[in-house]
Amino acid sequence: MILNHEIVTQNLVIKSLNLKNFNKSYSSWLNDKDVNQYLESRFEKHSTQSVKEFITRCYKAKNSVLLGIFYKKNNLHIGNIKIDNINKFHDKAEIGIMIGDKKYWNKNIATEAIIAVTKMCFNHLRISALFAGCYDCNKGSYKAFIKAGWKKNCAIKNYWKYKNKLINQIILSVHKKKN
Repeated sequence: MILNHEIVTQNLVIKSLNLKNFNKSYSSWLNDKDVNQYLESRFEKHSTQSVKEFITRCYKAKNSVLLGIFYKKNNLHIGNIKIDNINKFHDKAEIGIMIGDKKYWNKNIATEAIIAVTKMCFNHLRISALFAGCYDCNKGSYKAFIKAGWKKNCAIKNYWKYKNKLINQIILSVHKKKN
């Protein structure tokens, strides 16, 4: 699914990611042990071709939207935010985020993107509940969602294997406020 408009924030432009606007460094992000340490995609080797195939699959999907996060000052694609498992019947969806360009880490970029996409989901996609999950040791992702106004919903014990030990899955959520 594609988003037909851009989301513009103080520092970012968030828009549908496509084969013309993605950063050619995308595959190197996915192969970088710092970037991918909490991503399930870390178990595969990635190439420009595999990234193009992923973008194409997301573009064709009926229940997900892959958005590129572009830094406004230089229009550089620095990461992605994906709205996935969109369920119109239950008015819910899931969000996942990756800031791939490490120069933009620790600058509140993820929080800014989460806030903007949350508002867009509530106001334009008519979603009333959003969910996200992260490894309990992924402090950066957890902090970004909390700063964006999300709440910790629960922890699922021993859900993931990470560095040869079982760790918890943290589920976060946010709900549209009733008027």
